[in-house]
Amino acid sequence: MSMKSDSPQQAVLKDSLTATQPAISAPAYLHHLKQCDHLTLWDGTKCEVWELDVPADAACLSEWASCFRQTYCPDSDIDILREGTGKSRAEYLLDLVFPDKSAAPGPAIRAGDFAELLVSDFVEYILGYWVPRGKYAEKGSRDESVKGVDIIGFKCANADQPMPTDEMLTFEAKAQ
Repeated sequence: MSMKSDSPQQAVLKDSLTATQPAISAPAYLHHLKQCDHLTLWDGTKCEVWELDVPADAACLSEWASCFRQTYCPDSDIDILREGTGKSRAEYLLDLVFPDKSAAPGPAIRAGDFAELLVSDFVEYILGYWVPRGKYAEKGSRDESVKGVDIIGFKCANADQPMPTDEMLTFEAKAQ
C-alpha cells in the first residue's frame, strides 16, 4: 500500500528523519517505512499499521546490518570479548553471540530480537524517545529472550530535573 503524502504521520516521519539528531542520525532504512491503512480493532479503536519496504540498496542494507550487529556486540568490544576463543570476529558473532540461525529456539529468538530492534528504531528516531538497548549485548544465552519489558522509551525535557510531563512508553513485540 502506498503512503498518503499529506498524512500527519508522513510529516512526522519526514521531520524526524531530516532533523538533526544530537548523537546518531536515523538509519537510512527508516526512509523505507510506509504507513498503511489503519486497522480497526474489535472495540472500534484505530490502530496504525506501518510496512517496511526493504531496500535493494547495498549501502543501506550494510548500514542496517552494522547497526543491528553493534547492538549485540559493539565494535569497540569484540576483540576483547573474543580473545582466547580462537575465533575470527565473524565466527565469534555467529557461533557465540547471535541467536542460532537454524537450531530451535534460535530462529524464533532471532525473529523476536529483529522485531524489537525495528520497533526500537521507530520509537527512537520517529517518535523521538530515548530507547536503551544494552540488553542484547548482555544476554545470558544467545538463544534466550531477555526477560522483562521488550522496549522502553523515555522522553524528558531535562533528565536532571524530572517533571510530571516526562513520558515513558513500553512495548511488547511479537514476531514469527
